[in-house]
Amino acid sequence: MALGDPSLTVAYWSRDAAAYVDDHGRAVTRWSFSDEVDARMFRRAMVELARLQRAAGAKEIITFFQTQPPSWREGEDFDAFLAEIEAGSLEANDIAAFTAHQMGSCRMGSDPQAVVDTELRVHGISGLRVADASVMPTLIGGNTNAPTIMIGEKAADMIKAEMRAG
Repeated sequence: MALGDPSLTVAYWSRDAAAYVDDHGRAVTRWSFSDEVDARMFRRAMVELARLQRAAGAKEIITFFQTQPPSWREGEDFDAFLAEIEAGSLEANDIAAFTAHQMGSCRMGSDPQAVVDTELRVHGISGLRVADASVMPTLIGGNTNAPTIMIGEKAADMIKAEMRAG
């Protein structure tokens, strides 16, 4: 098991956070822990996640600190591991953050960087549509489940309408 997701929740509420799509269509998330409360809450979240993972039976826990990442295996000193997490650097590029809500890799739009049009058809490929979170042109600030369901339902409606029209 790995640690990581709390950074996104903490950073989202930070004054220093930003999420956007760059000029090349890539998702970019920038955050910092210049606010001591954000840094303290992030570290606490990492420690609590480690405790939860151990209580759930994890045999190994790996963190996403980039420079000498602390890790723990069953039988090793767990308190020392938690102390390493508490002491870990939160400076830019010293920690990686991941999310389970990927989107934007097949961005919808009419510009040259877009992969699909407004009817979810892949530019230049007849008969192929994309109907998932990858078509979202910008990052959203919440869970992608409901919007992704809506995208799928809208795609089904467009396909049915197209088939009826002949």
